[in-house]
Amino acid sequence: MLIGGFRNFYPRIPPAGVAEGDSWTDTLTLSDTASSRRSVRKSIRRVRAAAWEDTPAGRVLRLEVNEQFEQTESGSGGGQPFEAKGSGIGASVERIGAAGKYLGAIGRDSANLVITLPAQGITIPRRQYTSTIVTVLP
Repeated sequence: MLIGGFRNFYPRIPPAGVAEGDSWTDTLTLSDTASSRRSVRKSIRRVRAAAWEDTPAGRVLRLEVNEQFEQTESGSGGGQPFEAKGSGIGASVERIGAAGKYLGAIGRDSANLVITLPAQGITIPRRQYTSTIVTVLP
């Protein structure tokens, strides 16, 4: 799921720009509403501008990201209300060009969630793994 749509594409670069060796922490709250579901993800991202690399697309700066997040969802599925809450961790490598153009990312995250179905009085533990590859087309 791409929470919040395209307006939330990473990375978020500090206003002064970024150079090799820089590091920063970014705290984000991303929300998304789709159909009868609302999702909120609060995350702390630690980013390090690791190194310049030469690629077929040109010279790119590799950003190494480690993230901790809290996830909440609520809504209804099949006419039944539900809630899901949990936390997780993630890691990714994101690339930007020398002019600041976003050039893609590879990432993984895992989350431990508890899904509650109040009408049935049921709670379901869930371990969720996500692998994401973002490729920018020419």
